Amino acid sequence: MTLLELDSSFADCGLTTTTIMASTRAQLEDYAQIKALHESLPAFAPLIPTAALPYIAFVLLTSTFALGFYFSTLPKNIMRPHEIVVSVLASVLAGFGVVALFNSVGVYV
Repeated sequence: MTLLELDSSFADCGLTTTTIMASTRAQLEDYAQIKALHESLPAFAPLIPTAALPYIAFVLLTSTFALGFYFSTLPKNIMRPHEIVVSVLASVLAGFGVVALFNSVGVYV
């Protein structure tokens, strides 16, 4: 396809070469403004220091296993809500512990 055919196909759509070039220039100016804004912003700093993540993961996962052991050795005559509280707490600790473990080895999820 030649440039003349391309220009005529744009004209069929109601677009001209100058319209396309103007929109491209506007997009480039928008990109330049966004890029300048991005470069001026401070770098991301996590709320929890990354050096503390292995210790947090260890504490959370150890407490998960301890609660799991406690849950599995509960007497059968104990009340149902107590079992639910222990199991929910163990599940929440396991979830946060796994995320902390992944983040401590560099898999940021």
